[in-house]
Amino acid sequence: MATRHCAEVDWSSRFKRGAVIRSKSGGELGVILAVVRNEGATTWWELHVDTSEGVGICYPEEAVLAPDDASRQEALRLGLRGLDSSSRAP
Repeated sequence: MATRHCAEVDWSSRFKRGAVIRSKSGGELGVILAVVRNEGATTWWELHVDTSEGVGICYPEEAVLAPDDASRQEALRLGLRGLDSSSRAP
């Protein structure tokens, strides 16, 4: 829980809009729609993500980038919005 409030990590440099990600826990696939820094009494980051179940919020420390072609093809097959056309696997 403490890592959600670590303002010193700049998650916007690691996660970009249009990138394909998977959750670390269950492997669910999503496409990043926005990387949001929330400030208040504490500061935390959120990834707003389109998934097969709709738009949701994922915390950056609970996600990994999935730049492989298989993940990208799955995102296309699922019709996930926001996929970056330049985020193809090398």
